Amino acid sequence: MEEHDIEKRNFTSLFDKCPYFQDRSCLIYPVRPLVCRLMGLTDLMPCPNACKPSQVITIEEATEALLRNIYLES
Repeated sequence: MEEHDIEKRNFTSLFDKCPYFQDRSCLIYPVRPLVCRLMGLTDLMPCPNACKPSQVITIEEATEALLRNIYLES
């Protein structure tokens, strides 16, 4: 986040609203994390605004993408 000059914000619990979601929009949309990019693309992560993508991926594909991203960052 530092390379994009974005202030780091933390969650206090898993049930918190995203600290980068403000006034009905994402403050870091161009550099949002992969988990945010996957929202709405799988049945287990539906879009909170009920948007429907042109193609849905399986939870296995979403999990694989997340794990691949985690290993690339470490």
